[in-house]
Amino acid sequence: MENLELVIDNEVIEIPKEITLGMYQQMMINPELYDDNPIQLLSLFTGIPSNQLKNCSTEEIELIEFFLNDRVKLPKQQEIVLTFEYNGVEYGLENDWSKLAWGAWVDFEVYSSDNIYTNLHKIMSILYRPIVSKNKKNVKDYKIVPYKSEEIEDRAEIMRHVPLRMWLGAAQFFF
Repeated sequence: MENLELVIDNEVIEIPKEITLGMYQQMMINPELYDDNPIQLLSLFTGIPSNQLKNCSTEEIELIEFFLNDRVKLPKQQEIVLTFEYNGVEYGLENDWSKLAWGAWVDFEVYSSDNIYTNLHKIMSILYRPIVSKNKKNVKDYKIVPYKSEEIEDRAEIMRHVPLRMWLGAAQFFF
């Protein structure tokens, strides 16, 4: 799918190709804010305040709404993503559950039992960690950094920006 650009006050704003985990969290935490409200949804996707977007033409908003609706629909089935690269760092899904640190289990349990939508980025930071080595012939054979609870917050902020499909695959596998 091609990029869509919006021009407001001579500034070109590119609408992202994929919804991020952070965008999804915002929509799920405040669904009433985004349901049937293309201005708020567009504001979420572009970072442009909704009052600025209200100056756009009806045609522009309708086109963008059509474009966004296609991206916001969640697939019924999403394949699990074992590894992905984001900002030059390759992350891998936990692949050695027998050696998972006790703290990771505890943190995973705490973050998934509370309001899960507010904690998706933290859950992702437990499940996906930087890869330290991998077998180029077997994509499933890799090692990730050991779990350290003090690294969750920094990695969680990174996880807010990864494509939502990373979470959807893991969620279908675990939940």
